[in-house]
Amino acid sequence: MRATGQSHPITGLPTFDVSVYLISHKNFGHLNDVREVQYYFGQHFGLKQSEYGTKFVVENGSDGFAVRVNAYGPMLCEARIIFHDDSETTVSRYLDFEGTDYRFRSETNKTDAEKIRLRQEA
Repeated sequence: MRATGQSHPITGLPTFDVSVYLISHKNFGHLNDVREVQYYFGQHFGLKQSEYGTKFVVENGSDGFAVRVNAYGPMLCEARIIFHDDSETTVSRYLDFEGTDYRFRSETNKTDAEKIRLRQEA
């Protein structure tokens, strides 16, 4: 994660480029068993595509099925991992902004609530 030096157009908060990818655990699991990963970061990502946000589908495993997004605060990441044998699993992690100068602001909740309200009126 790294600061972009830019502000979010709606919230005015500083934004960060966040990379999310899979890492297998020591001797367990092999990424070459994975066909694709579908990432979901919450309802505020991809609002123009769907009222529930959007998912990011990654089929290229050469870089750990990495996806890069721009965010202005900590978020939940859900990853649906689909294997070549058509089995699947879903994992989730909270992506914190520890190590950055991010500080939670109560205005963030207000802005997010306003985005939801506007989306419902559209």
